Amino acid sequence: MFLTEDDYRVVTCPADLAIICQSSDEIRQMAERTAMEEVAGYVRTRYDIDTAYSKTDIQRNPLLVQLTVSIALWWLGQWLPGMMGGEMRQTLYDNAISRLKDIQKGNFTPDLPEYPDGGDPDSGWGGNPMRYGSMKKNGYDW
Repeated sequence: MFLTEDDYRVVTCPADLAIICQSSDEIRQMAERTAMEEVAGYVRTRYDIDTAYSKTDIQRNPLLVQLTVSIALWWLGQWLPGMMGGEMRQTLYDNAISRLKDIQKGNFTPDLPEYPDGGDPDSGWGGNPMRYGSMKKNGYDW
């Protein structure tokens, strides 16, 4: 996986993480996959997120790691009985989503790998969600 248990130490202690994960690595990994997909949904049109998530250890983008951790912790909190996620995790989640929206709009440009030729070849967006153009000139002067 892209994340390790050590990545969570910035925002929570190992004992709290074990409680939040209900002492299950499977639950933590499911939350991580969900968080990775949520992050990818925001930045996929601009950045090659699959390449960014394939990096390991020191090669990983630290901002991407922290955004993914914040969202994964929020998901873990949502799966607790009575959604005992906590106000702090909600704040971390809101901050992460706000930053992802800035990245999506182009207001913030992290050092993430871009697609070759500036865009996702499958989407046809060219890395920029705004398209522009005009119609071909016609010669119908009636």
